[in-house]
Amino acid sequence: MVPRDGDANRVFEVRARAYDSGGDLLASAGARSGYVPGDVRVLALFLDATCDRERVDACSGQVCVRGECRDAVPVVPPESLPRYQVTSDDAGAGDAGADADVVDAGCEFVSAMDEAGDGVDANCDGADGVRGTTVYVAPGGSSDPDGSPAAPFGSLVEVAELLAADPSRTEVVMAAGSYDAGDTWVVPDGVSVHGGYGPRFLARAGETVIEGGAIGARVEQHTEPTLLEGLTLRARDATEPGGSSVGLLVLDDRGGVLVLRDCRVEAGNGATGATGETVTTPGMTGASGDRGNNASSSVPGSGGPGGISACSGNGGRGGRGGDGAGTDLIDPVGPGADGAPGDVSPSGALAGPGGPGGPASGTSVTRSGQNGSPGNTGPAGDDGRPPSANPEFAGAFFQPRDAEAGEPGGGGGGGGGGGGGAGNEGRVDEGGGGGGGGAGGCGGEGGGGGGGGGASIGMTVFGAEVVLERVVLVSASGGRGGAGGIGGPGGAGGAGGRLGEGSGSGGDGARGGTGGVGGAGGDGAGGAGGPSIGLLAFQNASVTRDATVSIELGSGGFGGTASSAAGTGPNGMAVMVLEPAP
Repeated sequence: MVPRDGDANRVFEVRARAYDSGGDLLASAGARSGYVPGDVRVLALFLDATCDRERVDACSGQVCVRGECRDAVPVVPPESLPRYQVTSDDAGAGDAGADADVVDAGCEFVSAMDEAGDGVDANCDGADGVRGTTVYVAPGGSSDPDGSPAAPFGSLVEVAELLAADPSRTEVVMAAGSYDAGDTWVVPDGVSVHGGYGPRFLARAGETVIEGGAIGARVEQHTEPTLLEGLTLRARDATEPGGSSVGLLVLDDRGGVLVLRDCRVEAGNGATGATGETVTTPGMTGASGDRGNNASSSVPGSGGPGGISACSGNGGRGGRGGDGAGTDLIDPVGPGADGAPGDVSPSGALAGPGGPGGPASGTSVTRSGQNGSPGNTGPAGDDGRPPSANPEFAGAFFQPRDAEAGEPGGGGGGGGGGGGGAGNEGRVDEGGGGGGGGAGGCGGEGGGGGGGGGASIGMTVFGAEVVLERVVLVSASGGRGGAGGIGGPGGAGGAGGRLGEGSGSGGDGARGGTGGVGGAGGDGAGGAGGPSIGLLAFQNASVTRDATVSIELGSGGFGGTASSAAGTGPNGMAVMVLEPAP
């Protein structure tokens, strides 16, 4: 027989029996051996040919001597017993032959207090730890689990339920393999969790991986000491825009120190920041100027009012059309009134001047007013500015650094009012009114700023005390910053008002000028790349670590792109340990 490492510190009895053709026992021989990893020690040898089959079978765990079952005793003092080097972990009864039985004769009792984690069954109950206070877990679990070594749980949910129902359970022993913790593994308060065991829960045999969501595991407001040993805690990549991935998050202890021993803590990648909105809808169109009024046989036409901005004064107001001139048979006729200039927009877009009124002399055509001039285009909005690369935090959580949006475009200038027509001297023919100028178009909306990329953080400790022993912290890549959005086009200027007609041979008023087009919105800047941080500790956190603790650092995320190089977001930082000021 070649024992496994999982059989450490157990005692075995190997027996071989020889029978004649009639089935009578000719001889029996056996040996008891103790095993520690890499070393077998013979404890006793015995030989007897006087016992029949039934009697030998009845002496399971003992030796039949002259028909009596007796304990086997060492033939030499234990300290003088020979040692044999084990070169294989393969199990089997090979050395004893095909007819040999391997009987677990129990183990050497050391103590009723069998603290889990050392790979020694000190109390000889068949597994490391005390069964009454320890919960056992294995991938897949048992069909009828109760948390014992023979019927282990298969999920962390079952473990949590038992721990909540039975506070006397303070140890968890986990077989090697992978466990899905769902969104996150909430580490139980005041419990010691030991991973990496073989299926018999006697010795370490592999890696125990607990994988949660974007936050792999979480320890919060613990009041009792907690131990995590022999585990790999792994967070998945963040998926929400700008989301962060944290291998282990430790928050606000209430006196319960967390100890990590022989653990590996891995963060996933931070998520890319949200893309800034690109605006495709133009700004609102300026209102049209009103039509000039027609003259009657005795009353000249009045000028039409200018259009009013459709966006709370963002565009300039159109100028009022000039009034037509009146006349009679006695008084001389005057020229038509000039159209008023449009208003300059609040953003400074120049307005169109009003059209001159028609002169008093000339034909009915030459006595007409002149059209108002169009307003100027509004200025484009300023592009947004990228954020700082320095990380920010909201409580214990990294806050992505979003970029600024572009500024809205300026409104267009108002169109000038059309000139009024002149009357015909010596006749009762009146001039028509000029049309009002159109209002300036509204500026386009600015493009949205790109969202900051998420962080990748091996472990965050916020207002808590943690002790690290032989621990590896791993951060992955920070998320790329989101791209900045493109600003929207400006709105069209309002149409100038139509002219008012003169009566008889009186001159017509003129058409109002078109409002200026609104300026395009500025483009948004790119968001900052997310950082990669091995250990983040702040808010009076205490982290004790020595030379056995190492950090495998990823890279910061690239900054988000923008329409101009100046708007590109900064790359995220990569730092082993970050301890922000309170």
